[in-house]
Amino acid sequence: MKIIKFISVIFFISSFLISNSFSKIVYIDLNKIMLDSDAGKSINIQIKSIEKKLFENFKKKEDELRDKETKIVNQKNLLSENEYKKKILSLRKDVDTYNNEKKNRLNSLNKKKKIATEQLIKNLNPILTKYMQDNLIEIIIRKQDIIVAKNDLEITDKIISLLNMNLNTIELKDD
Repeated sequence: MKIIKFISVIFFISSFLISNSFSKIVYIDLNKIMLDSDAGKSINIQIKSIEKKLFENFKKKEDELRDKETKIVNQKNLLSENEYKKKILSLRKDVDTYNNEKKNRLNSLNKKKKIATEQLIKNLNPILTKYMQDNLIEIIIRKQDIIVAKNDLEITDKIISLLNMNLNTIELKDD
């Protein structure tokens, strides 16, 4: 009787291991999807355009503040001490206002990036789910979490093709 139990347990464990050894596990590179998919490219183009405008405005404002500082320094000997201190305080307030505005605009841009990325992932999830079902895949892992794997287990290019068929652009939301 003990032998039959032992053989049954061995049989059960071996059948379990055999069935799990054929599990299909693949991986995906989300960074490549963000860079190479049509929707990811549209997000990146919009972000770069906004960044360019922001940094042009930042440079313009910084130049104005620098000019104002230069004028104040040049007038130092002509102004009374009180007047000079007032102008320096005014300049500091302007610099603080500029720094707060810059910080807020950069935070807003980062928020837009995050929302657009979340929207891309939200649109990607049903595609991944359907791909898993159609190809009998049990697990999809992010490439960054893998130490070593065969290249033929990567499905990124296939998913990019499917995503491009379903989603071409993602518009960044204005504040």
